[in-house]
Amino acid sequence: MRKPQWRIISFGVLFFLSMVIFPGIAEIRASRAVALENQQIQQISEIQEIQPNFVEQARAFYLAGDYQKAVEMWQQAVTEFAANNQPLNQAMALSNLSLSYQKLGQWKPAEEAINQSLNRLGISPESASPTQLRLLAQILNIRGNLYLETGRLEQALSTWTEATEYYTKIGDNSGKTQSQINQAQALQNLGFYPRACQTLMTALELNDKNHQSCEWSVESQAKIEAKPVNSLHVLAFRQLGELFRLLGDFSASSQVLLTALEQAKELENNREVAAVYLSLGKTKQAEANNNFFNQKIAEQDLNAALDYYTQALELASSPLLKTQAKLEQITLFFQAKRWQNLESLLLETQADILELSPSESAIYAQINFVEILLNLLSSNLLSNPPQNSEGNLVEFNSINFSELQVKTQENLTHVRQQAEEINSQRGLAYSMGLQGKFYEIQQQWNPAENATIEALNALDSYQNKPDIAYQFLWQLGRIRKATGKTEAAITNYTQAVDLLKGLRQDIVATGLDTRFNFQENVEPVYRELIDLRLQRGDENQSDLRESINLIESLQIEELNNFFRTACIEEEATKIDQADPNAAILYPIILAERLEVIIALPGQPLRHYSTPVSASEVKELNLEIRRNLGLLFTEKDILPQTQKLYNWLIRPIQTELKTNNITTLVFILDGVLRNIPMSFLQDGDRYLIENYNIAIGLPGLKLRNSNPLNSNALKLLVGGLSEATQNFPPLPAVELEIENISQQFPRSKVLLNDDFTTPNLENQISRFDVPIVHLATHGQFSSNREETFILTINDKIQIDDLENLLESREKNGISPIELLILSACQTASGDNRATLGLAGVAVRSGANSTLATLWSVNDQSTAQFMETFYSYLSQANISKAEALRLAQLDLLERGYRLPFYWAPFILVGSWF
Repeated sequence: MRKPQWRIISFGVLFFLSMVIFPGIAEIRASRAVALENQQIQQISEIQEIQPNFVEQARAFYLAGDYQKAVEMWQQAVTEFAANNQPLNQAMALSNLSLSYQKLGQWKPAEEAINQSLNRLGISPESASPTQLRLLAQILNIRGNLYLETGRLEQALSTWTEATEYYTKIGDNSGKTQSQINQAQALQNLGFYPRACQTLMTALELNDKNHQSCEWSVESQAKIEAKPVNSLHVLAFRQLGELFRLLGDFSASSQVLLTALEQAKELENNREVAAVYLSLGKTKQAEANNNFFNQKIAEQDLNAALDYYTQALELASSPLLKTQAKLEQITLFFQAKRWQNLESLLLETQADILELSPSESAIYAQINFVEILLNLLSSNLLSNPPQNSEGNLVEFNSINFSELQVKTQENLTHVRQQAEEINSQRGLAYSMGLQGKFYEIQQQWNPAENATIEALNALDSYQNKPDIAYQFLWQLGRIRKATGKTEAAITNYTQAVDLLKGLRQDIVATGLDTRFNFQENVEPVYRELIDLRLQRGDENQSDLRESINLIESLQIEELNNFFRTACIEEEATKIDQADPNAAILYPIILAERLEVIIALPGQPLRHYSTPVSASEVKELNLEIRRNLGLLFTEKDILPQTQKLYNWLIRPIQTELKTNNITTLVFILDGVLRNIPMSFLQDGDRYLIENYNIAIGLPGLKLRNSNPLNSNALKLLVGGLSEATQNFPPLPAVELEIENISQQFPRSKVLLNDDFTTPNLENQISRFDVPIVHLATHGQFSSNREETFILTINDKIQIDDLENLLESREKNGISPIELLILSACQTASGDNRATLGLAGVAVRSGANSTLATLWSVNDQSTAQFMETFYSYLSQANISKAEALRLAQLDLLERGYRLPFYWAPFILVGSWF
C-alpha cells in the first residue's frame, strides 16, 4: 500500500502542466470534413440530375489532399448548376467549396462560399421539405466547422445545435448523431468537458436516455465494440477517449482509444491511426503524472507515451499533427528529465510552428509553444543546466537567454498576426495576454499591464469566455500587486475568483492533465487574494471573514476536484457559532508566511502570522512523518511538534484559557492535514492533554447531531482479521470486535467471510444504528481510484460508498451518526492523501468520521476502541472528549509514542 514518492523538479512539473492549455483538435476537424462531404454528395445526388464529372473530380481531389484542384472543380460545378437552374445542387457545391477553402486556410472565401450556399438555398425551416431541411442541416454543419476553426466557438455550438434540431425533425438519426458529435467538440474546446462527454455519450447511445451521465462501465465498452466500423465512429471514439482523459478517467480513456485504434487500422486510415496514437500518448503521460508517487509505474507510463508519440510522428501526414506530437514529446522530456534531445526538438518545433497555415488549431499549437518558451525564460534552466540520468550536466549550446527572448517575441508576433488574419477572438486575446506575461517575466510592469488589459478588452465578455478572462485577470492582479496597486489588484483577483466559481461544474471535474490543473491554475488565485486581504489591515473584520470564506471555498473546490464533480455546494458556515466552548482555527499556508485566523465564541475574529514559507511548512510535515515510526523515541519528534505548537497555538494560548475553551476545531490547510494536531507540544504537555480536538469540514453547516443513547447503543460492525487480496492479517480485529459485542450486545457483526459488500449494503439499508464500525484495511489517497475500504473479496471505492449508503436514506433510516474506520491509512508519499479521508467523510453522509492517518498497531487499537466506547456510552461526554480520554488512556498504559495514539482523528461534528 505504501508507495515511494517520485521526485520531479518543480520546474518540470510546472512546464508539463503548462503544455496542456489547448486540446489537439486539428485532425478531428479534418476527419469530420471528409465525412460531411461524402454524406452531402450522396444525398444531394438523389435530388436532381447533376453532372458527375465535376462533383466526382472535386471529391477525388479533396480526398487526395489536393485542395486547390478541388476548389477549381467545385467552382466549375457551382457555375454549371447555376446555368442549369439547379439551386439545391448549387448550394451543395458552394458548401463543399467552402470546405475546400477551409482546408487551404483561406477563411474569407470559405465564409463567402458558405454564406452564398445558405442564400442560394433560400428556404424557411418552418415550411421546408425534409430534403431541403437535410441540406440545410448539412450546410450548417460545414458552417459550424468554419466557426470552430476561426475561434468562434459559441457560434459553432449554436450552429450545430440548430443542425441537430433539423435532423431530429426529419428523423435523420445519422445526421443527428454527427451534429451532436460536432456539438461535443465545441463544448470540449470551450472547456466544458463534462457537458461535452454527456453530449457525446448520448449521441453514441452509450447511456440511459433519461439519465445523461459520463460514467464508463463494462456495458458501455461492449456497446462501442458493437458499433459498426466506420470513420464517424472512429472519430467519435477518439474524441470520447480525449474527454475521459481530460476528466481524469484514464482507464476509460485507454479502453475507448484502443477501440478507436483497432477500427482505424481496420479501415486502413493512417491519418486517423496517427491521431489516435497521439491521444493514447496523452493519456499515458497523464497517468504518469497521476502516479508521480510510484516511480516504477510512472516511468512505464512515460515510456509507453513516448512510444505512442513516436508512432504518431511516423504515420502523420498532417504538418499540424506532427507539430502537436512534437509538443507532447517536449512536455514528456521535461516530465521525465530527459534533457539530451530537448534542445534539438525545441529548434525543430520552432521551425515547424512558423510554417503552419493559419487556423484555430494552428494558433493553439503556437500558443502552447509560446508557453514553453515563456517557462524557459522564467526558469533558471538556461543559466543552471540540469543533470541527466548519469549525473552529467546537460547544457544548451544553441539557445541562450537573449536568443530565447528574440524567439519568444518572434512567435508572439506570428501568433497574433495569424489570429488577426482569421479573426480569432480567443487566439487574439491569448496572444495579447501572453505578450503581457512575457513583459511580466522581465518585470517590465507598464507594458505588462497594458498588454494584459488589451487582452481582456479583446474579449466581448468575461462571462462568455471565463476560461480565458480569469487567467488574465489573475495576471493583471499579479502585475498590479508587484507595482503596489493593492486595491486594484484585489479587485482583479476577486473578479478571477468569481469567474472560477462560475466555472465550477467544468473546472473541478477535470483530471490532472488539463489547462485547469487545480494546484497550478486554481489554488494560487485564492491564496494570493487571501495574502493581499490579510496584509491590508490587522483586524479588518471584512477581510478576515472574506479570507475564511475564500479558504473554505478553495477547500470545497479541492474536494469537488477530487470527486471530479461539483457535488458539494458552498454554504454559509455556522461552525464558529456551534459551541460556546469551542475555538475554530483556520491555519492558512501562504507563500512566505503561515497565517492563523481564530474564531472565539462571541468575539471578533483575530489573526496572527509566523514568517515561515510554504516550503518550510512542507519540510516540517516531512520531518514529522519521518519521525513517527516505532524506531524513533518521543524526543525525536518533540522539536517538530513544539515548533508547530509555537506557530499555531502559542500566540493565542492565554486567550484560550481566559475564554474557558475546551475544544479546538481545526479547519486544516494543505500539508497540515497530514499532521495530527493532538500531539502538538508546548514543551511540557501534548495539546490533547488540555483540549478536545476535532477536524472541521470546510464550508459545510454542521448537521443536527442526535445525542447517542448510552443505554441502548448498538452498532453495525464489519471487520477482517484474515489476510486477503495481498493485505496482511489483522489478528487483533477479533479482540476489537469481541469487546464491542460485549459492550453492546445488540450490535450486528460481519466478520471475515460474512464481511462482503452485499452483506454490508444489506445491513446498512435495513439496520437502524447510529454507529458503523469498520475494522479493516483501507487507504485514503488524493487519487479517487486509490481510496477504498477492503471487504473479504472486494474493495469499496469512494463512489461505491455513497451508493452503499443511499439505500439507507431511501428506507427512511436516520443518517449515520458516527463512522469509524479503525485500520485505514493515508497513502505513503502522497501529500494530498487526506483528501481521500475528507472525501469518505463527505460521501458517507455520516455526521462524524473517526479514522487514522497511518497504519496503526493492532493491539493498541483494540485497547483504544474498547476505552473509546466506554467513554462514548457515558452521559454528557461528546465524541471529541471520548476520543481525547481514550488517547490519554493509551498514554497512561505505556503507549507513550505518538505513533500509537496520535493517528486517530475525528472529522466533522465533535458533539
